[in-house]
Amino acid sequence: MDTKQKHMITELYKLKNIMLNENSPRGAKICKDAIDYISSQFEFEFPVRKCYWIGIIGETEHWKLPSGADSPMRKAIKKAFKEITGHDDEILYSGWSADADAVERILKAWN
Repeated sequence: MDTKQKHMITELYKLKNIMLNENSPRGAKICKDAIDYISSQFEFEFPVRKCYWIGIIGETEHWKLPSGADSPMRKAIKKAFKEITGHDDEILYSGWSADADAVERILKAWN
């Protein structure tokens, strides 16, 4: 693969990220498909950094939560993930069991 072809793949990769940032999963998928096709033709594997979305939301009083309160949150996250990335998630950890101490520990680990 020559420099011009590598440059083309790099620009497609940048365009894919722009599409994702502008909430255009269809455009991002088209770019990804083009990257995959071009890469396969030239035996080039573009370096991919895997990442995970992490969020903390709250707070509320635990006793106010109805039974099954995690389900609607989980479904919304799974739906949004698929709309943004174009594929299903591989893992999803969630739950209402974290208290202020747990959130503080998570935030410290994040930084």
